[in-house]
Amino acid sequence: MIKIQPKRPVGAIANDFLSMAKDTRKGKILLKFDQQLSQKLPAVQQRFLQFLYSKLDEILIGDPDKLSQIIEEAETYPAFQRNTKKLKASLKKIFDYELFIQKQSQKGWNAYWLAAQLGVDTCPYCNRLYTHTVSNEKKDIIRPQFDHFWDKASYPFLAVSLYNLIPSCNVCNSNLKGKAKFSTDTHLHPHLHGFDNDVRFFLNIHDLSFFAGNIQAGTIDFLFSDEQSTIAQKAQNNIRDFKLRELYAEHLDYVHEQVNRSLVYSPEYLDSLFKQFEGTLFRSQSDLIRFITASYVDDSDLQKRPLSKLTKDITQQFGLEG
Repeated sequence: MIKIQPKRPVGAIANDFLSMAKDTRKGKILLKFDQQLSQKLPAVQQRFLQFLYSKLDEILIGDPDKLSQIIEEAETYPAFQRNTKKLKASLKKIFDYELFIQKQSQKGWNAYWLAAQLGVDTCPYCNRLYTHTVSNEKKDIIRPQFDHFWDKASYPFLAVSLYNLIPSCNVCNSNLKGKAKFSTDTHLHPHLHGFDNDVRFFLNIHDLSFFAGNIQAGTIDFLFSDEQSTIAQKAQNNIRDFKLRELYAEHLDYVHEQVNRSLVYSPEYLDSLFKQFEGTLFRSQSDLIRFITASYVDDSDLQKRPLSKLTKDITQQFGLEG
């Protein structure tokens, strides 16, 4: 898992997101709220909607910790506890995710706009698949799916919350996570944490024949800097729910290639290459490592290419570092 690092400052994205969400020509959320509040509703539902209205800005662009607080408050309201069909219908009209994900439905405020602003090119949950956003002046072409970190069935008022929309691949969102219950108390949230150096991929070699090409003589596992830490405990849940051990077991051939590269390019060989091509092919040691591994290895670049976290950790394990 890697941390989301938007191409634009997240504060600027949030300001634009909020403005467009409330705009009467775009998201229209304020207008929809007013329409629902003007109806004759049961008193308990009215009070809950008034609570959400008072927290609207925080709901739309509050960070994950703020969203957790709002959930705790919401759960104290009888209307939320009863979760009637009428309340569900009201919330769905206000926080209309189906409209948000329609292609070019709300010009300037929709799923394509948000995906492009975040610029996350690989799935943060697995870092195995590309999640590019591609469009042109005439057509929206492709974008990542958006996982609701807090599932929208349980928390429909977070259906279009910026920090509840995690750009992700189809495998992680639809095939693996689905409607599973996540929270910042149980799982790592990609806007807050990645595995970083707290959790690293690690190659266990059970037989030396691995180096000769017998990839079944190795297994990919995770190494925790502190297994008792809160981050490690949450990471274990991410690893379990996204089947990362099982999925990464399919990449042993790739790991074998990276191990061989690490063994071929000794520190002395790296130094000689860098001195020979410094200022032409390579501006830094990181450029040289990227050339050798065909992958990004700086933490700030890991979301640019699939398997970059795996590449970084395995090559460092075997001594190939920038």
